Amino acid sequence: MFQRRRQQLPPQAPGECRHLYLTGDATCVHCGMKFELAWAAERRSLTFPTIRNALIAVTSAVLLAASNAFGIPFLPYLFLVGTVLFFTRVLFGGIELFGRHGFVPGKLGPLVKRPPTNILLPKPYLATVGIVRFPMDREAHERFNVGDTVLVEHLRWSRLPVAIYLGRKP
Repeated sequence: MFQRRRQQLPPQAPGECRHLYLTGDATCVHCGMKFELAWAAERRSLTFPTIRNALIAVTSAVLLAASNAFGIPFLPYLFLVGTVLFFTRVLFGGIELFGRHGFVPGKLGPLVKRPPTNILLPKPYLATVGIVRFPMDREAHERFNVGDTVLVEHLRWSRLPVAIYLGRKP
């Protein structure tokens, strides 16, 4: 019937490790590559999207109350949808800030501008690591070379990078 389309991993060169199994000190079990902290996000850049969504949700709730008070037809429904949507995003944002983070190892790809149709992305650029795209600043990307092996610690829902670890061979 319907099959979920799976993302295919990029082809792997013979003898190249994917670094999928790491020890507690961020060392690859197979090739011994050690990942060391090279960049960490400021707390403000991680909380800004959640704060922005909270402000939009509160503004939408105030406009909902005002449009109900003045008896404007159909407009309160739009503000209700906005209020529910953005309060849900605030809830998810708070959960992902204090929940478990995801980790993606791989080669760092080039930096590309975000699509103009997606205005909710928190960063102006996207960078690819392995098969996953992360919203990223130009300053964070310029600390590394395209093709470097990195380990990205990220927030699970928004994929905002929390820290980037650079891989070094032993």
